[in-house]
Amino acid sequence: MKTKVLRIIGISVLLVVGYFLIGCSNAMLPSAEEEEIYPSPTEKTIIYPAEVYYETGTLGAGAQYELWLPRWWNLTGRNLILFVHGYVSPNAEVELPDDIDQETLDLLLSQGFAVAQSSFSETGWAVQDGAYRTVQLLRYIKLKHGFTRNVYLVGASEGGIIALRLTEYKPWLFRGTISLCSLVGGSDLEMAYLAHTRILFDYFFREQLSQLAFLYPAASKLNESLGAGVLDAIPTPDLKYLEPEEFAAFMTPVFTALLMNDPRAVQAMASVTVDGMPLYPWNPGMDPNVVVQEFGAMLAITLWYNIYGTQDLLERTGGKCIVDNLTSHYEITDPALNLLYPDLDASVERLEGERPADIYLWRWYEPKGVFRIPLVTLHTTRDPAVPFFHEYVLQEKAARRGYSDMLAQFQLEGFGHCDLLVAEGGGFVPAEPGFKDALPRVLEYLVTWTGDTGIKPDPAPFGLTPLGP
Repeated sequence: MKTKVLRIIGISVLLVVGYFLIGCSNAMLPSAEEEEIYPSPTEKTIIYPAEVYYETGTLGAGAQYELWLPRWWNLTGRNLILFVHGYVSPNAEVELPDDIDQETLDLLLSQGFAVAQSSFSETGWAVQDGAYRTVQLLRYIKLKHGFTRNVYLVGASEGGIIALRLTEYKPWLFRGTISLCSLVGGSDLEMAYLAHTRILFDYFFREQLSQLAFLYPAASKLNESLGAGVLDAIPTPDLKYLEPEEFAAFMTPVFTALLMNDPRAVQAMASVTVDGMPLYPWNPGMDPNVVVQEFGAMLAITLWYNIYGTQDLLERTGGKCIVDNLTSHYEITDPALNLLYPDLDASVERLEGERPADIYLWRWYEPKGVFRIPLVTLHTTRDPAVPFFHEYVLQEKAARRGYSDMLAQFQLEGFGHCDLLVAEGGGFVPAEPGFKDALPRVLEYLVTWTGDTGIKPDPAPFGLTPLGP
């Protein structure tokens, strides 16, 4: 997923990966597409320093790819890292992702790893296509450049669940997997989170948003884009091509007015539980100003996805509803705030899920918890886009299936999606050390785990914090 800068409430929020999602059936891809496995690249170049061979081109139905091969790859073990990018707006053109920063790339190449990534041939919820194109790229590399000893999958956000899908259904192709800040608890759980957030936003803030439409053109455009309900959201023509950071910057005055004018609504929504389970990670002991800042960034991310991603997903499910909250119970846990909003559960929008959409989300993708190769996850504890509770769901699935010994889960305490941010001067700055600094340690952990002994290492020497209780 692309490196983004998200501005909300007068703050800068660096998003290093992106936004979401998923796939599943024993037939990895339609048999009709098998003929595309070994297409020829459309272009090849060597433009990197002399020590590295660089190749780019197009595979299959317009999927662009990049490959970096260290000069001495044959002598360093022929190890390959396949990066799987995250969510891209369905209104965006297919192009090579820029997830891999130069510093990380240089580090991997200096350690003898080859590195490759694909754009996929679709944008939007391209989980099925992403799984196919990742395998296609791997097969092309093997055909063109020969034997690969160890292939490590590294995916973030949507790419993380694609990598997890491949881990469960194509384990023989890979040595191990890293899934970063991803919806590892499943697509249904993530869709429910996004829908609940939109539903609660409507209850707590939609009336105020309508009133602000007379003061701010952005409020009017946001109100129109949100539509009448969760499934009606679609960007207005002049907002259609906004990337997340552009959307957030445009909406900054609106979010500032909404959140600052009614902090009680922020506190109330932040404390809501659905069927007894908390949605959000903020607690009363946190600095209220920090809560408002993080809460605003969360709304910007989730509403962007609702507006820009809903119709794309509905097209993929044949227009069928992807969320069911007919029997869900919404409750504000703070007793004093609960008295201010006594009609919450009776007033929120209700949606009835449909079986074809359930099947689609199950296929693309609901993890089973069956891991025959090592899987490592890393997640911030206050992730506004893909909540941390996904990790506990995955942990429970692996334990129930008897595969806990093949799963290692690590956490970074703090706020951010595929990044670690801290509040400073009314805004956010990247934490030091941050999310990116943990990635080499996570990879080293996985490589050690998949070494000659095959024994899961103690995380302490790697400076990694296991999933908390």
